[in-house]
Amino acid sequence: MLKRLMNKLSDDSKQRMPKSSPSVDLKRMAPLSEFTPFVDLRQDSQILMVNFSETITLKKGALLFNEGDEDNRDYFLISGKISVLNSDGREKALEGGSPEANRPLSFLRPRQFTAKVASATATFYQLPHHVVTLAEERARKVNHVNRDFSVEEDFYKKTLLQRIEKEVSNGKLSLVSLPEVAMKVKNTCNRPDASLDDIADIVVRDGSMSIKIVQAANSPLYRGATEIKTVNDAVTRLGKELIQKLVIYFATKELFKAPSRALDEVFRQAWDNSVKRAIMAQTVAKRSGFDADIAFLCGLFFRIGDLLILQYVSKNKENVNEHNKLKGISEKDSAANSKLVVEAWNLPEEVIDVLSHGGDWMYDSNEKGDTSNAQPDYSDLMVVTNVLLRVMDGDSESLPALDTIPAAKKIIDDKFKADTSVIVEYRKAHKAFGVI
Repeated sequence: MLKRLMNKLSDDSKQRMPKSSPSVDLKRMAPLSEFTPFVDLRQDSQILMVNFSETITLKKGALLFNEGDEDNRDYFLISGKISVLNSDGREKALEGGSPEANRPLSFLRPRQFTAKVASATATFYQLPHHVVTLAEERARKVNHVNRDFSVEEDFYKKTLLQRIEKEVSNGKLSLVSLPEVAMKVKNTCNRPDASLDDIADIVVRDGSMSIKIVQAANSPLYRGATEIKTVNDAVTRLGKELIQKLVIYFATKELFKAPSRALDEVFRQAWDNSVKRAIMAQTVAKRSGFDADIAFLCGLFFRIGDLLILQYVSKNKENVNEHNKLKGISEKDSAANSKLVVEAWNLPEEVIDVLSHGGDWMYDSNEKGDTSNAQPDYSDLMVVTNVLLRVMDGDSESLPALDTIPAAKKIIDDKFKADTSVIVEYRKAHKAFGVI
């Protein structure tokens, strides 16, 4: 079947497409391979598909297609600008090299909008529609995902995540690094023979961290009868586990500093969401017998991969509206980026495991699927944390029924019950933590 289809594609294209030598194919393959769906194909498939592509340059005002057309050509915008006109009269510009231009223009037939060249010239890859359809089908099988070229928002997000992974693997985008003081404190705390003085010696070498730790020790959340004035006294009051958590917390907060004033709100919101998740995870942990400090770290780092997304979009487009599209990226989609970051930081295994399953509502830590006697793990805790946050924020419409979520069956039992609701307890903890 595939062979017959490829023969048909070859026959359809013989009159239109010039034959290229392998060296030319390889030169042309690199730009085309950046576009969806070709970015998902193996190299041999990319080389095959590029033989059906043609580069064309059109002048300003040239019509690519009208809404409702049933033509058999697909266009990928390489450079220049086009004007997109919808049936409701709305018009917007699309520029080559932008994330939105990383897919075929109006893939569905009949065409969903009208497109014209808006710049002096614009350059495109032009391919037969059935070739792009075949590439999309192959990409879907490789990645086990169902793509829909008609949903612009979804494609922006999917393409964005793929491009970030590719830039990280190519060394074009650096993984965010946990500040040195946090790494040293973490490594020291992991040593059985480490003393509180050893930890204080590390913290005191960082002036900014020293001030924050002393302030934390004097905050209403942790203060005692006497005022703390030195790092050593602060470390003694707070203890090894809490100091490690607070140092990582303060160090991570520094990573969420926006590169420009225009993006400050976006980065701040991302940080606030991480803190909310950390405190909710800690609240759930205290009710269900988990280590609250580990749970806090699991929540804090669960969406740390969003920093890669923000870093990438900041570098490529200083536009707050583009950043707002990131809000719809799910916990599951963000997990791959988060895992890239925390594995490089050498964090506890519990934190890394949570990234793989904590956004999957149907995750079941018991392989047999019988949840009646299974012991919950931190991934179960994170699923429940994310469910509770959704409910608290009034965003629960897309959630499955609570009694169908395996993690909820394990976590929300008699041990989980308390005199006050978990939401009330979370809000108290969040308010108290805000004074640090």
